[in-house]
Amino acid sequence: MKINLKNKFLLWSGMLLAGVLLLGSLSIWNLVEIWRGAQVATSEYEALDHAAAVIPQIAWLRDVLREADGRTYLAGQYFGVIQGEVRQVAQQLQDASRVDDGDATAQQALARSATDHLNAAMELSRASDAGGASATSAAQAAGELEQVRQSMADVSKLMPSAARRHVTAAGARVMHRLVWTCITLLLVLALSAAIHLTQYRALVRPLLGLRDNMQQSAAR
Repeated sequence: MKINLKNKFLLWSGMLLAGVLLLGSLSIWNLVEIWRGAQVATSEYEALDHAAAVIPQIAWLRDVLREADGRTYLAGQYFGVIQGEVRQVAQQLQDASRVDDGDATAQQALARSATDHLNAAMELSRASDAGGASATSAAQAAGELEQVRQSMADVSKLMPSAARRHVTAAGARVMHRLVWTCITLLLVLALSAAIHLTQYRALVRPLLGLRDNMQQSAAR
């Protein structure tokens, strides 16, 4: 079955367009991978910053709760800043764990542990606000805060190595994809050259021959 000139042109153009679209898709894919790696590393370093900032505050509140007048510090106002910082850490850990390069499980566990123990301490604080404060409640809240502090300390230890692993893994994935992008580029260039050569043979060369014949006929 012979294909007419118009259909040949459309076929060649479609093949070239498909190659260009494939190359563009691979390029976008590479950029998305770089963006995701940067976002994960940013989330982990933000979690590190918030954890490092809140550890001294947690340690201070834990210590005063263990003192003789610790019931005084069970009021909710003393937990507000800590609660905000821990929530920020937990959110950043959840965001970072969406890309698993070996640390997602540990990050999720730390986020849950910090949140659960802080919620337990906040429950004791709310009971205090309702008039149920006691030395035992203060001591229990101090124990829960110590668990929160330990989780924040573990976050501070884990995040630098986790961020490094994410960046390294993202770099390896991008390199692998760049290889395929280069291969695709070479294939597209070869296809483009073949299409242009075919078009030259099918269109340009016959026209040049027709022009030469017309010139020769006019010269006679």
